[in-house]
Amino acid sequence: MLVKYIISSLVLLSTVTACDIVVDSPRYPSPPIVDIGTNYPILHDAMVNCRWDNYYQDYIWEFDAWTDHAFGPREIADVWVDVWQGPRLVSSFPLYHDNGSHWNSYWIEWSETNLYCGDRYEFEFTAYDWHGVEDHLLVF
Repeated sequence: MLVKYIISSLVLLSTVTACDIVVDSPRYPSPPIVDIGTNYPILHDAMVNCRWDNYYQDYIWEFDAWTDHAFGPREIADVWVDVWQGPRLVSSFPLYHDNGSHWNSYWIEWSETNLYCGDRYEFEFTAYDWHGVEDHLLVF
């Protein structure tokens, strides 16, 4: 009985040996594809205000931003505002996490900024998550 299996295996093997079976596999593994889909920071709103402060006897620049993320507001790592005057970058300021989705910062005009109340600027707010993905919002 064993001889019968060996002979049938040899006959089968002789008919199959004319075929080449090629398995195509990459030499180097490709990097994983990260689908950010809806997993990115979202800047919902931003606000800029310049007001007089009696204590400092100077103007105070206030920057506020409201952010969100698909995985919650804790996924936002940084928020910055770049201040543009035409094609020229005037200043950049970090915003600090205040509460929930609110980020803000306050700067004294004369000693901490290159800004002047009454001048026209464009404010580009940028929110970054922990993976470096970003969202932008432009305020005039």
